Amino acid sequence: MNRPLPIPMRSRPWLAAALLVVTSIAMVSTVMATAAHVQSTPSTRQSPRWPSEDVIIAVARDVAPSWAEALEAARSADPGAFTDQLRELRQLRSLAVLRDRRPKVYEQRIKELQSDYMIRELALSHRAAVAGGEVERAMELEQEIGRMSIQLVDANLRSRATELSELDALIRTMREDLKGDSEERLTQAEAISKALLAGDPMPTLGGRTSLGASGAQPARPGLDGSGAGADDAAR
Repeated sequence: MNRPLPIPMRSRPWLAAALLVVTSIAMVSTVMATAAHVQSTPSTRQSPRWPSEDVIIAVARDVAPSWAEALEAARSADPGAFTDQLRELRQLRSLAVLRDRRPKVYEQRIKELQSDYMIRELALSHRAAVAGGEVERAMELEQEIGRMSIQLVDANLRSRATELSELDALIRTMREDLKGDSEERLTQAEAISKALLAGDPMPTLGGRTSLGASGAQPARPGLDGSGAGADDAAR
């Protein structure tokens, strides 16, 4: 039975913070991947790959060094169990994808999470000061928490603004492609007709291949002008 990956107590707030951003990260990745699909050709597309373990640990280090140290210790202790458990850390994998593909969004996300971590650390210190009767220290930490709260909100706003800016750029590109294809609709339709009549592969439409070209549609006799279908058509 695999045991959960060890994560230092003070790093655990990062899990909750990271989980909060997974949904929006997934949305960004999906839209960006769609745009890349539209703009690419079948010969240049590649199957998506999960980030390597080293990359995921590097992301954890950007979030909290102690988290990365715990992950590295877990990998050394039991590499097989580590690999299995790492698949469950979706927030790290999502951030790792952004790290390579959208570095600006990644940078702002990390800054936001770092602010989140710092303010939680301050809150822990404040509670300890209150419990220990350190009134002066508790007041100083309270003021620092107030300042860090503003910093966290600002980091969140910058992160979302960066994300929105990149999404907007992608949407503009997709809109321009759609407009251009709309103006060439009759030309595209003619190219499809000619390809089908000649038995050639159908051209892509907006980067999307046809069912036959993708192999998703089973081959049917006579579709290319040969076999039983052709004989039936001749009768």
